Amino acid sequence: MKIALDARPLSHSLSGIGRYTFEILKRIAPQCRLELFSNEALKTKVSPADAHLIERHPLPYSLGKLLWQQQQVPKALKKSKPDLFWSPRHHLPLFGCKKIPMVLTIHDLVYRKMPETMKTSNWAVEKLLLAASVKRADHIITVSHATKQSLIEELRVPEHKMTVIHSGYFEPISTHFPKRDKPYILFLGTLEPRKNIERLIDAYLALPKILQDTYDLVLAGGLGWKSEALHAKIVAHSDKIHALGFVDDATAVGLMKQASCFAFPSLYEGFGLPILEAMRLDCPVLTSTDPACMEVSGDAALHVDPLSVDSINQGLQKILEDESLRQSLIQKGQHNLLRFSWDKAAEQHLAVFKQFSL
Repeated sequence: MKIALDARPLSHSLSGIGRYTFEILKRIAPQCRLELFSNEALKTKVSPADAHLIERHPLPYSLGKLLWQQQQVPKALKKSKPDLFWSPRHHLPLFGCKKIPMVLTIHDLVYRKMPETMKTSNWAVEKLLLAASVKRADHIITVSHATKQSLIEELRVPEHKMTVIHSGYFEPISTHFPKRDKPYILFLGTLEPRKNIERLIDAYLALPKILQDTYDLVLAGGLGWKSEALHAKIVAHSDKIHALGFVDDATAVGLMKQASCFAFPSLYEGFGLPILEAMRLDCPVLTSTDPACMEVSGDAALHVDPLSVDSINQGLQKILEDESLRQSLIQKGQHNLLRFSWDKAAEQHLAVFKQFSL
């Protein structure tokens, strides 16, 4: 079976969708022929696979990306003649390759659920392409039941057209990340509005002085859009709030392994992979009542109202002060992990690909 795919998530540092794409591909690569199409050189290699760099469209960035996918990829697919095309992220080439079966992965519906947390250009592309891609797809993979339900409610996608496949979690590598001077609360992810960092900071700053003196707040992840006010708030409290920027896998493992708790009060997620990665490293988790976060964490996390600074504050106090709760969450976290596996996810993906290929 020859599978072609939009491999652009592998052209950047692995996180989120890039991690998902890589973990699936490296497991199915020995069982099929892969052709990877991208408009940029791939930073992460998959073997065995044929990588094809199709030149960027000469128009400005956002429009160029759109036309690259809708004009240049179909031309490449006509020459390649794959048994199936897979897009691991939301959008399909819509014209010129009607005979090629297509499978589409949908991670979330941010553009419908929380459009105010997106850049206007990104929102416009999602609005233009996502619903049309859902209609074009022969089958849709969703990473959670929460996302599947959103597709049913928001876009009226028939339930039989979707398969839910949970992602796995990152297996930690050995690391000697140096210990920080103080215990700390950790957030890991892009610092953008949807991640709810400003409320997390406000909740931290409302902690009793003794807890603030004991615990720092460490934010690991690159600055996203609309981060100017957030950056100013971090700078104003730089004695106890530390923004590390993007961190590599080894550093992320070290940070999670040593954190007193992992705080992830996201407003909206399609899956919430960092929750599982924290559990894998025996780091007790505080997360939100967002449906996907609840689905992934089960009863192995402390859940808070992401819209309430007071709820987040009370949750932080509880998880930092109650050692029996912390140990219970760690134990439940290990049990919760049994539900998730990249190997199982890859097998399920391959089964879908075989079902809908030529």
